[in-house]
Amino acid sequence: MNKKITGFIIVILILLSVSLLGMKEIRVDIPGENYQIPAIVTLPGEEGAGFPGVVMVHGFGSEKNEVGNFYKRLAADMAGNGIASVRFDFPGSGEHARGFEDTDINLQVRDAYTVLDWFANHEKINNKRLGLLGFSLGGVVGSTVAANDKRIKALGLWSTPGNMAMSQLELYEQYYPETLKKEYVEVDLGWRKINLSKEYFESRYSVFPLYEIAKYDNPLLIIAGEEDGEQPVYARQFATNAGSYDVTLRIMRGGDHIYHVLTEDQTMAEEVIDITNHWFDQKL
Repeated sequence: MNKKITGFIIVILILLSVSLLGMKEIRVDIPGENYQIPAIVTLPGEEGAGFPGVVMVHGFGSEKNEVGNFYKRLAADMAGNGIASVRFDFPGSGEHARGFEDTDINLQVRDAYTVLDWFANHEKINNKRLGLLGFSLGGVVGSTVAANDKRIKALGLWSTPGNMAMSQLELYEQYYPETLKKEYVEVDLGWRKINLSKEYFESRYSVFPLYEIAKYDNPLLIIAGEEDGEQPVYARQFATNAGSYDVTLRIMRGGDHIYHVLTEDQTMAEEVIDITNHWFDQKL
């Protein structure tokens, strides 16, 4: 084999080894109230325990790794900073055995608490240094949990709506009447099909993230895309309403709801990951 090619392969293997040594990913099933919650725990590669940890809550119609592997990529970067994390699937998402028709926002809040409880008791985790990150609807779930659980010492919100009554209003008007007549309706979101129940639609009127955030008084990170509809407005309202005196607000210029993570240019997505990674490193 050509010496240059051999040398190149050796370099690649060394880099891969360093990458793999930088973290450990463990697939687990967390016992829930009525089902198992599929999850992935990412731990720093070094030996020891007492790591700070972040619970990562995915958004509507997404899954534990998030769109463009956003959460998987962030988990790897945080592990490089000595921060552990857990990301998990809600019913109807990823590896979960149940369909989306079996969940609503209140049940998602319950599952997030279940994962938080399990993670806080993990032998490798320092339960005095816990954070939470929520993306879109995951931010609504996450802000509800963090506002009512003092264990969360740092909360990150990506693209999080503040008014659930107005968010997805078109879906509500089109499909909610049909759910009054049958168990659920199948809705084509464009990137996947999803089953929505009456309970899901009604649960959107039972959570008030801009109210809940007033009870949260630890460090808060808020990121929104400049071109993501009302999200920049909601982001500023979260910052204003928060009970915290330590608020970091970033409006990404030209950003959409998912920060262009599915495009060839990953500059903005990498910036969001970098901001979040370093922020948790400073705050936990």
